[in-house]
Amino acid sequence: MIRAENFICAAPLIRLQVDNLLRFHAAWLVPKPDEFAMAVVKGKEVRHFKDKAGEKMTDLYLRGKLMAQYPWINRLYKATSGYIHLSSQHVANAFCVDGADGEARFTMHIGNRDRLIPDSLRIEASKAMITVTQAVLKWVHDWAWTKDNPDALAALKKDAGVGE
Repeated sequence: MIRAENFICAAPLIRLQVDNLLRFHAAWLVPKPDEFAMAVVKGKEVRHFKDKAGEKMTDLYLRGKLMAQYPWINRLYKATSGYIHLSSQHVANAFCVDGADGEARFTMHIGNRDRLIPDSLRIEASKAMITVTQAVLKWVHDWAWTKDNPDALAALKKDAGVGE
């Protein structure tokens, strides 16, 4: 979408990936991750679950749990949230104010390409998507490792004094 100069479509995809990160991480916070995963697959929303400490797993709560590891999570969540629902960010990306000659001129563009988005914003969005995708893949990899190595996982839990 960035290459196609369709920022208004690319930005919400970043937010969706942030949501994926929150939800994959949530599986590590519940007492029974396998039951949690099956319930989510069947359609139960993560925000209706409580973690091991009895806290509801809202997006705000999950972002807070990830802040130490990913200090950028809140800023990225908030920056991309405006692209999920019609907001001022949609409008801002279609308008440009030019006052170079002392007169204010408003330029508006509606079309299949985002001609008013600076390259710097496109680069920042691309870097954000790469960063959040790497974080998602870390949690997916860790989840897969637990499934492929149940004996090693049990030994780690025993050494850490963690019960099932």
